[in-house]
Parts: sequence; C-alpha cells; structure tokens
Amino acid sequence: MALGFWSLSGSLIVSPAWAAVSCRQVNGHRICILRIKRSAKNYWQYQARLTVDGEQRPMELYDCRDRLRLPKDGTIIPYWQDDAVDVVCTLFRKRELMRQPLPQALGD
Repeated sequence: MALGFWSLSGSLIVSPAWAAVSCRQVNGHRICILRIKRSAKNYWQYQARLTVDGEQRPMELYDCRDRLRLPKDGTIIPYWQDDAVDVVCTLFRKRELMRQPLPQALGD
C-alpha cells in the first residue's frame, strides 16, 4: 500500500488509502491524525496533530498511560471529554498487547 509520494513542488501528497487509515469516525466526530510522533523516553506519550470535524488542532501531547490530552496552555483534558485521546492511544494499546508474555500452554 502506497502511503504517499513527493510532488515536483516538494510537498507530500497523501494517497486516499492512507487517508482512510488515518481517519476514524467516533461518536459522530471525524478524527484524523495528520502527524504523530512517539516519545523516545516515555513510550506511552505521543505528540500528534489532528483534525476533528475538519478543524485542525495544533501539535499536542497525548499521555496514553493516564489517557490525557495535554495542550500547551497547561490544561489537562481526560479521555471522556475528548474522543481524540482514544484515537491516538489505540496505537499505544496495540503496542502494549504485543509486549504481553505469551500464555502457557493448556495442561502444563
């Protein structure tokens, strides 16, 4: 699946396949991840730039361990007040599932 290609002007053009993967419909809101970067030091934290219902948000910190959105103005927004936290943090949950030990075989 091609994620995008560079145009002659040097800008990245995103293919429709990537757009479908990066957007989700949650509780009547269309939430799209435009850019996301995981923290190297705290793997449960992401910096992400999103659009919610077409309105672009600035780059913000998402703490997926505590399920919070932390805008630069210092406010703390919990997941139940913002559906975007769950969209960003689904990446974290998938990573956590991969880190779980394998279950022992039945009968051992």
